[in-house]
Amino acid sequence: MHSGIVVVNKPPQMTSQQTVTQVKRALGVKKAGHAGTLDPDAVGVLPIFLGRATRLTEYVLADEKSYQAVLVLGISTDTQDASGKIVAAVDATAVTRQQIDTVFQQFIGMQWQTPPAYSALKISGKRAYELARKGLEVKLAPRPITIYELVVEHVTQVAQTVQVTFTVRCSKGTYIRTLCQDLGAALDLPAHMGHLMRTQTGPFHIGQAQTLEAIRERMWELVLPPEQAILHMPVISLSSDALHVVVNGQSFVSSVSKITQSAFRKLDLSPATLVRVHLETGELVAVYEIATIQADVCTLIPKKVLWQAVNE
Repeated sequence: MHSGIVVVNKPPQMTSQQTVTQVKRALGVKKAGHAGTLDPDAVGVLPIFLGRATRLTEYVLADEKSYQAVLVLGISTDTQDASGKIVAAVDATAVTRQQIDTVFQQFIGMQWQTPPAYSALKISGKRAYELARKGLEVKLAPRPITIYELVVEHVTQVAQTVQVTFTVRCSKGTYIRTLCQDLGAALDLPAHMGHLMRTQTGPFHIGQAQTLEAIRERMWELVLPPEQAILHMPVISLSSDALHVVVNGQSFVSSVSKITQSAFRKLDLSPATLVRVHLETGELVAVYEIATIQADVCTLIPKKVLWQAVNE
């Protein structure tokens, strides 16, 4: 097995790409990529896709994310996190738990968020953080995000700051350090993100995350099969005799009744629904899309052929 997914518990002081490089060396693979960047100081869930399984990363990138973070009220920085230079500092100890809870509730739902200047987004072909480090003005357009859950876990006073540990479940593209700054602004206080741990991205959670040391020791024993990234998709099974249709990237017609859904999910089929295609023996071979449905018959067209991804 030379393709699959390994869920890494990314250590601090390491970029996401450096983490990918470490995994590639440990497992001896040439092709690998992660599903969602974590800042160097952040820790937690970083799924790394190996071999041809990298073609499935887009399905995880689009998923919701969950984090545990620390909001530091009383100090703001130029990078919105603890790595930056302090740009403002005040005594924040007068803020109350009730005020904090009220503001947190106001941030639940869809909203517009302006990404931080120190980010990897590109402006005219240049990374925003490259421009910011040169002292150049960085203007990024606000983007729609959704905060599904935002829960205060506990509040502590440290010197003249107030530190709020919280959990958040949000849409892709949400910057938690910007959320921290915005929460502070709503409380009329400078603020920054003191700590960040990603606890879940798509189907992958912190309980599955492995240290780099464990991966070096146990190697492929810790690699998950590619389909773990797309278990939310309905599934259809084909006989080995029909495999050539998929391998050749051809469309095929099937009875709707042959398409099933995993437990705890409602089967809801319509044109554009993505379906994972397995052999009757269990191997994932492709991702197809329903093109048409008429009565109990549907036509499926190929999106990703992955047979080699599980048989290299």
